[in-house]
Formats: sequence, C-alpha cells, structure tokens
Amino acid sequence: MSLEEPFFLTGAIQLDYFVASCDKSCADYLKIRPHRSLPDLMTKESGDLLKDACKRILSGEEAIDLILDMEYEDNVYHPFHFHLIPSGDPEIVLFTASDIYLSERNLLRIRDSFEEVIEFIERMGYYAFRYTKSTGIFTIQKCKDLKPVDLFSGQLSDFTKELCDGKVPDEDRAKVGAFQELLEGQLENCAALFHTSFFSKGNNMQLMQFSGITHTGHNGQTYTSGYVMQVKDASHTPVFPLRDPDIDAVTQLLSKNGIRSCAEKALSDMKDGENVWLTICDVDDFKNINDTYGHAFGDEVIKAVARCIKAAVGEHGKAGRFGGDEFFFYTENLGEIEMRSIFAEIKRTIEWEVRKIGHTCRVTLSIGTVPAPLNGRDYDELFEKADKGLYIAKGKGKNRFIIYREEMHGNLALPEGESEIKFETGYSLRLAALMADISDSFLDNGPKAIRPSLEKVKEKMALDSVRVFAGSELSCVYSSASDGLDEISQETAESIASSRSFDKNGFLKINNAAWIRETEPRLFEWFAERNAHSAVFYLERDDEGKIDFLVSYEYLVKANSRNWAGSDPNFLLMFSRLLSKIMRKNKIFGEKIS
Repeated sequence: MSLEEPFFLTGAIQLDYFVASCDKSCADYLKIRPHRSLPDLMTKESGDLLKDACKRILSGEEAIDLILDMEYEDNVYHPFHFHLIPSGDPEIVLFTASDIYLSERNLLRIRDSFEEVIEFIERMGYYAFRYTKSTGIFTIQKCKDLKPVDLFSGQLSDFTKELCDGKVPDEDRAKVGAFQELLEGQLENCAALFHTSFFSKGNNMQLMQFSGITHTGHNGQTYTSGYVMQVKDASHTPVFPLRDPDIDAVTQLLSKNGIRSCAEKALSDMKDGENVWLTICDVDDFKNINDTYGHAFGDEVIKAVARCIKAAVGEHGKAGRFGGDEFFFYTENLGEIEMRSIFAEIKRTIEWEVRKIGHTCRVTLSIGTVPAPLNGRDYDELFEKADKGLYIAKGKGKNRFIIYREEMHGNLALPEGESEIKFETGYSLRLAALMADISDSFLDNGPKAIRPSLEKVKEKMALDSVRVFAGSELSCVYSSASDGLDEISQETAESIASSRSFDKNGFLKINNAAWIRETEPRLFEWFAERNAHSAVFYLERDDEGKIDFLVSYEYLVKANSRNWAGSDPNFLLMFSRLLSKIMRKNKIFGEKIS
C-alpha cells in the first residue's frame, strides 16, 4: 500500500511506547504496518538512533534533526527527516517526520554552513550552493561521507561566465544573468525563497535548477544558500558541468579512489563481532571479447557486469570499478554462506544481462575475496590477499571464486631470491627457447633462415597454415597452405584491417570465427573461404599508410578444439616483427621466400 504524497507525520513519543499520540496520517501509517512502534518500522541502526535522540532531548537538548531510514511501503525503505523537540513534559518528546524526497523545504534550512543539511544533500544526490554577498564568493559543494567537497569555489561572475561561454541558448543566457543579479541584489534580512533554472555549459546540455533562500547569518553577513538539482529534459542529454571524481563514468559505480575510501572507512568503523569482506574480480579473457566483438561491445559487457555486481551486493556494501575489466566491492557483516550466495547471484545474472545486449558471448568472472578481521584489518594487506585469491582463481581455470585462507594459501611474501616475473607454464618457456633459437639462426644465416624458421614455427605451434604477404602489391611470398587462396589484394587487406578488433600494434587474434559472423562480415568471409576456425593476424603499413606486410597464422575447422594459448599471440607478435625486420633489412621484401 502506498501513501499519498506529500507524506508528513506528527506525534508525541514516550520512551516506553515511542508513539503516545499522533495525527491521523501517522495513526493510519502505524495501523497498516500493523500497530508497530516507530523504531520497529526502521532499520536497526535508524531505530537505535531515534531512541538515543529521544533520550538526549529528555536530557536537555533543545532540538535534534535526524535522517532515518523508515519503511514507506511494504519492505521498501526511504530516508525520513525527523525533527525532535521537547514537549515540556519530562517523559514526552514531540516530533515531525517527512520523506525527504517529498519535502524540499527541509533543504532550505541552511544557515552559516552546509552542516545543518549535509546528510540531506548526500542522501538525495544534490549539490549545495552558497553565495556570500560581502565577498562575492560563490561555492558549490557535494557531500561525501558527511563531508562537503568543493566542486566550484570562486567569484560568482566567474561561475556565470563559465556557463555562458558554452553553447547556451540566448534565453538561457538571460536566465543566467538574472540569476547573478538576484544573488548580487540581496537585501539585508530578506527571507525570500526562489527557484530558477537554465541549461548548463557544454555540447550536451543539462537543465540546472537552483532553489534557495536569502538570510542573515549569526555573524551578521548576508547569504543566499540552497541546493542544485539536475532536471532531465527529453530533448537534451543530461550532462552536469561538475564531474564527481568518485564516480566511474562508464559504470556509475564508485571510482577506484571512491571505493577505496569507502572500504577503508568500513574497516576503521568495524566493531568487535563485525566483519568486512573485500572482493576483487575481473572478466575472464576480456581482451578476447574486445578482439572478437569490438570495443563497443566490450563496454556494454563492462556495464552489464557492473549492474550484476551492484544488484548482488545491494545494501550489504558498495561496489566500484578499478578500471578496465577489474571490479572491487566490499560487504559488511555477512557469513561465508551469504558471500557464496552473492557470488552465485553474480554468475547467474551475468548470462542474462549479456543476452539482453544481443550476443551469445559467454562472459565469466574470476573472483578473489578475503574476510576481515580474520585476516587482518589493514586495507593494503587485505587487498593483497584478495588479489592473491583472484590470481589462484585464474590459475585454477577461471570462472570461480577463491576465499583466501592464511593456513591454505600461505604468506604473500615470495621466497628469498625468487623473481616476481613468472611464466604461465612450461609451454611458455619452450616458446621463449624457440624465439632464442630463431634469433640465433637469423644472426648466423641471415635471409637463408627465414623459410626454416617459418616451418619451425608452424611445426612447434601445430598450425594448419601460415601465409606471408609483402611489398606494395602484397604478393604472397610464403604459404604453407594447399588451398590455392594465397593471393590477397589491397582492398581485401584493408577490409581485414578495418576490423575494430585490431590493436594499435596491428595485431588481431580470433579464437572462433563463428563469433564474428554478424559483427565482422567481411573478416568472417575470409575465414569461410579458407575453412579456417581461428587465426592470428599481424600487419604493417608503409610511409604512405598502405599495408605492405600481412601475416596470418591459422587453425582450420578440423582442429576447432584448438584455441590460442595465453603465450601464443605474444610469441607470434614478436616473431612477425622480427620476420619483417629481417626481410626489409636484406631487401627481399616482396620476393618469394625460398
């Protein structure tokens, strides 16, 4: 059952009963809950705050303002503003309460500073502003962890000039000018409320609405203060000129600095008997997703993963993005079974979120987590342990979570003398040895070593075919394939090169051609003609920007169980560059490799 807006409650509280008498709206509110006292309708933390505040009023405080989370509809909580005052009776406290989202007047209680309504500003996501007439200083602040952070502080004229320097319509320029005149023309002891709105600076405009009140502070100075709302408009993309540095622009999760700050605070506030879990996760093989489907789809995957993590964490903690495909979140006062449920929820919902954005691509996460205080209280130490859990999850085959346990996973420090540089497997060591052998062969034998080296690479990596195209005409100078599809034109090469998946080094890896049927039709056609399942490409351009070197390494459909191991692409990139350099240096570029 929803209550009609606006929603206000008034009544009297006795410590023994917490509602001794109240108005009709409050009585109706309690009846539909049913007949519960106010603290019972709140979160435990808010209920305790209310009880403590009543005791303080009865002990002599004149008035207390609180923001308390109270049930608004069944199992839906909203922040309410409670104003408590003495009743004159030594056992009774009077109160008024209102949903802060429905009572903007509460935000206009600002006096000499923002501290009086700082929690309103933070909980509602608004910005606070203040103009001091005597100095001309105009300040906009955002509140974080109940502390104001300046987003703009300077002369009012500088602020309005910055707005009007952008692509602001003439009618909004006039509104900005009127806003400046309104603030500068304040009269002593004026208490007028005002609302004004205009579009802010930028190619994409955002409607800004200022609501405020002019008043005289305790020190005799005249102020105008209030709050700033962002108002969405159907014809404009919402962009506010003041960027919140603690919010990640892509996912709208907390940024790296923002989530660290919150996690450190959670650890410092942790009391005896409480716990905090720090969790690190990243998307498995995210580079393959980018290489195969393109970076635009990769961004959509990042957003989908962010939505899943945020939903699973819910009110148990906060989530952030470290950058790229790495995420971090913390939860408070949960047991291991509950944490396992969160990880399972993330895993389950990711599949559906990815389907919503139009692909059958399989997206999984590897996760490392560590509970505190069982494993310490220091953020950096705990982060390293969670990171080690992530490393172990990757090593065990990905798509899993690891709970770090000191007795099982040991000390983080490396044994004395052990290098931090680790090869993934013995296979990587063999590739390093192969590259050393090829380099020695080129040094000893020059261009005569090119063909034997290509054959050795094909054999050692179990490739089905290798093709090399070089020179201004992109002649096929080497091919180990027998399908007769060796010639390639500049047009075809450019079609391949136009793939959004090539990186800045001219390198592209495709693990499954079926994945690019829709997103890269021309490149898929190349695979289909050659009956190829997966391939690695490397290309270079001449001084005029034309492709003059292109190499393809291929696995055919008959070997469709084969994927590129983690070290394969790096090796092929190095080998391709070395091959190009040897051919150019010996001036056999564009000639058949014999």
